[in-house]
Amino acid sequence: MSANRLLAVVCMLALFGAGCAAPPSESTNVTPPANETINATPAATPAATESPMPNETTVETPSPAENVSETPTENRSVYLMSYSLSPRNLTVYVGTSVSFVHYQSQGYPTFVLVSEEGLWENKTMTYGDVFTYTFDQPGVYHYYVRGYGAAMRGEITVLERK
Repeated sequence: MSANRLLAVVCMLALFGAGCAAPPSESTNVTPPANETINATPAATPAATESPMPNETTVETPSPAENVSETPTENRSVYLMSYSLSPRNLTVYVGTSVSFVHYQSQGYPTFVLVSEEGLWENKTMTYGDVFTYTFDQPGVYHYYVRGYGAAMRGEITVLERK
């Protein structure tokens, strides 16, 4: 038998033996270090603290200074893909920007995005184009992609911030 083969067999047997060995029993005696003290008495149990009743609710009200902060802006996306819109209908707050993303690579069609309310001029879009519009008035707005029927028609509901 060659030396390499013999070495491989010995290593395999050693690994096999190590895997089959029983773990040390938990009853082995361990001597604590000389500077460690072992207390036979248990530690004191902390006294119970009073906690609120489960049905009590604490509500923090913001101070007036916290309410002065700027209205956060949101960004949402509508994807024009698979000859449909995703999502088709969207509900947002005043000040939200909606990005219309042309994501239809198959066939590389050109889409014309139309606002029924005339919020924007018709937008001609090809694959990869993004058109963003910020809704600054509450209301219900309708849009569609010209020539693709109901599958590419959507609605955006814009709510007033409270």
